[in-house]
Amino acid sequence: MIEEFIKKEIEYFKPMLQRQKEATQEAREAWRKETVAQRLERVSLETYDLCKGTVSQGLLKGLQLNRDTWWGKSDLGAQCLGLYEKEILDFISAQAPFDTFLDIGAADGYYAVGLLHAKMARKAICFEISEERQRAINEN
Repeated sequence: MIEEFIKKEIEYFKPMLQRQKEATQEAREAWRKETVAQRLERVSLETYDLCKGTVSQGLLKGLQLNRDTWWGKSDLGAQCLGLYEKEILDFISAQAPFDTFLDIGAADGYYAVGLLHAKMARKAICFEISEERQRAINEN
């Protein structure tokens, strides 16, 4: 029983230990100096890159996300895994489909563009005050 547990643990940690071996001393020192916010963004972008910028699971599966976000790069990893604001996605899913999805304060348009992609809304209307945020929605 314990041997099987140890075997599973070794298998689970194998990719992490391999990455640690391949990390340069410079990278390790940089990681040690990161703030929590910096680490969150780094891990999020690494996840984005591993997913090739595409939502891999859930309601918006297949949605291609723009790496150059206005809202914040720290959410991209969770978005790519289909876990970003999952409670909201579940709520939206229970209400869909929509003839028109209205998104006030749309940021990068994750929900509006995602629902159009998932064919859960016929059309979407996004409101954002700044031109920069409007550009981000259009790019998505």
